[in-house]
Amino acid sequence: MDRELDFDEVAKLAASSAEALAGYPADLAGMIGEMVLWLERHRLPGLALLAGWLENAPLFNADAAGPQIDADGMVGFPDPFIGGMFIVDRFDEWTLPGLMEGPEHGAALMTPFLAMGAHKRSMPLEIVFFGDESTQGEAGRLT
Repeated sequence: MDRELDFDEVAKLAASSAEALAGYPADLAGMIGEMVLWLERHRLPGLALLAGWLENAPLFNADAAGPQIDADGMVGFPDPFIGGMFIVDRFDEWTLPGLMEGPEHGAALMTPFLAMGAHKRSMPLEIVFFGDESTQGEAGRLT
């Protein structure tokens, strides 16, 4: 029997998956559930994106998940959720347009955080995903 999940079930499934499969702490897993729900409500494949991330994500390590800044000042985000929270906290300090390096799998999971940051600044936002040499077909644009 096929049936669609309601929004509460989507959030709970995402949170429990993040906790069980990648070792996210319960409070962070709950936030992940809410971000996946945001994606689904905006007609983006939140559960599928989370599944792709969890399939490739290392076991959660708070120290390794934080943003990394290279010698040129480029910010890289190994974890889409910790990176997303960093973005929301510092969105007012960013000069836009800007370029950042998301995690190899799951960069689109950062979309709700970028939207929250733009909302805080009362500004429109366009997000372009470039992909890389091996994933050019996955490049896309959100407005």
